[in-house]
Amino acid sequence: MKQKKSIDEVKDSYLKNCKAKELLGMDSGDPNKLDYISDEIKDLEDVWSKLNEIYSKIDDQKETPFQGVNADKIKKDLDEALTKMNKLPEKYHSYEAFTKTKEKLQYLKKINNLIGDLRTDAIKDRH
Repeated sequence: MKQKKSIDEVKDSYLKNCKAKELLGMDSGDPNKLDYISDEIKDLEDVWSKLNEIYSKIDDQKETPFQGVNADKIKKDLDEALTKMNKLPEKYHSYEAFTKTKEKLQYLKKINNLIGDLRTDAIKDRH
């Protein structure tokens, strides 16, 4: 939030500067020039909060001991997370945080298949 405050301060300063230039008869510039930065920061904060909601459920499963791992439940959770990500607004899809998180979830889904294979009777110790 500190950055948000500093951007608002810069925006206010820029608006004051534009008004001062206008009073002096100079080319004042566009007072709405910095609006896109505020919008971009708001969108970025929204993306991170949505991704945090999605990823926190998956992240909680890291603490599960291997004996307690249920590959089918993990697969279901990963599928749900990917579905939620795809349902996010299209504007969020352009952020690198979105693509990296999606790639990581797809990687975890691939690894989950290996975990499922390790839990089968064919791999269990026979001695």
